[in-house]
Amino acid sequence: MCYRILIQMGIIQVSYGTGVLIFGICQLVNEDVFHLGSYAKNLMVTVVRTESFFGFVLALNRVSIMCQLNFSKYLFVGLMFFSWVFFFVHFNLFMSPLAAYVVVMSSFMPIPNTTLPYSILFNSLAGYIYDSLLILTFINYVIIVIHLIRMKSGTTASETFKSEAKILLYAGIRFSLDAILSILFHYAYLPNTFVCNFIYQMGCDLNNMFVPPLLNLCLHSLRPDP
Repeated sequence: MCYRILIQMGIIQVSYGTGVLIFGICQLVNEDVFHLGSYAKNLMVTVVRTESFFGFVLALNRVSIMCQLNFSKYLFVGLMFFSWVFFFVHFNLFMSPLAAYVVVMSSFMPIPNTTLPYSILFNSLAGYIYDSLLILTFINYVIIVIHLIRMKSGTTASETFKSEAKILLYAGIRFSLDAILSILFHYAYLPNTFVCNFIYQMGCDLNNMFVPPLLNLCLHSLRPDP
């Protein structure tokens, strides 16, 4: 099940790359051609927020396996289905007459379109959902760490720790990077300058396009779980 979740995350990361390509072209030509840049930024924001759902599902799966809770596979299938529902609802809401993002040339940050009635409201609600999922994911990792500490003294525990450490490392690094970027965007109030916006956007792009493949390489020797 872990690898099924990772595959879903990989699919959605491809969507993020498509958004980066289109948004980058609009920045190069210094024009939001046919509003494609706005749609691309919407796609990028949607992907980042949807990934928080998959990150939570991955962490919950690790808790189920490592703590031997044996949650039903249908629970994870249902959560992954709901994650995709969120993806399509979020994306279409911000392409509707109710809400949208606008592209400001030389600015890389997602900017809600204040001329539409619910842009700020929907953006804030989606942001709260995103942060809540990061917190829930963090709680799952705390449970895993506490469980590993309690059982590490035995031989079986040592083998379990080694077999699961790579996936725990993957999930832990992704959570840390997501949390840092979320804090910087929602609470740090970075200066609205080209340099700050560019650095933040590059951090998001690296976190969503390059970090996952690199971390996935560390999982290649891990046995597949059913």
